[in-house]
Amino acid sequence: MKKYNLPALAILVFFILLPACGGKKEMPKIPEWEQQAHRSVRQGNAAYHKGCYLLASRHYQAALEGYTAADNSYGTALALNNLGNAFRMRHQYEDALACYEEAGQRAALLGETDLEMLSSANRISLLLDMDQPDKAAYLMEKIADREAFPVFKRPEARLLDLSTRQKKAEELLKTALHGAGPDEKAGLYFTLGKIILEQNRAEEAREAFTKALALDKAAGRFGATASDLMALARCESLLGNDFKAYDAARRAMEIWALTGAAHEVAEHEAFFMELSEKSGADTSLSLHFIKTWLAGRAIAGPCD
Repeated sequence: MKKYNLPALAILVFFILLPACGGKKEMPKIPEWEQQAHRSVRQGNAAYHKGCYLLASRHYQAALEGYTAADNSYGTALALNNLGNAFRMRHQYEDALACYEEAGQRAALLGETDLEMLSSANRISLLLDMDQPDKAAYLMEKIADREAFPVFKRPEARLLDLSTRQKKAEELLKTALHGAGPDEKAGLYFTLGKIILEQNRAEEAREAFTKALALDKAAGRFGATASDLMALARCESLLGNDFKAYDAARRAMEIWALTGAAHEVAEHEAFFMELSEKSGADTSLSLHFIKTWLAGRAIAGPCD
């Protein structure tokens, strides 16, 4: 699942790239007794990057516990934000919201503006996922200096799209692409593709999703790759390319099964079967492996 967001992942060699909305933040050198928490964040981000959100949430909780024991306030705020990302991707929305709110409050007390803004942007995106655009818009309006923080570009574009200002949303995203790094670009292209596809401009949307796919595959982001592929399947279906649509959907379903994304498999199963009928494809082997992998019987899956 992508949810209009590209999880930017943490790189921990004294740096942490905060998940979900991106942005680098230098981390102070961690004392020896906090090294396990440090490793847990690194392991959590590696799992999150691949789309292994259950595993990521376990590592983030371990990090939270380690930082809490050491009374590292910044570490606990960081771990809460990251844990919120993992909960969000697993559709545990209330848990995610609580984590984002607490992370933002702690970051504000510490004067860590970047982390506070990141948690706020994540919270806004989550409220949109929860179909609460009024609350999301209210929170966005409270942040007077949001133009200084790129993490707000994608949720802002989503709000513009919901208010039927699609052209302005597209312009915002295209402008943001110029100064974005590879991680951010993939998410921006995906969001742009979603907005364009909603207007039934399937060819243009396909171009945006194809660019997102190339970036996500190059970075080894399996979960994001699956979201790109399913979006491409919808484009190809609208364009009448039934077998291309089926093939893209099959690849997405298999990746989701391998990463344990049961919600995504269930959500898109009817569309997948519809495409198999239109294309005349035999789904028996794919369905066998999807069922096997969802049951946790992968031999060398990415989340094992």
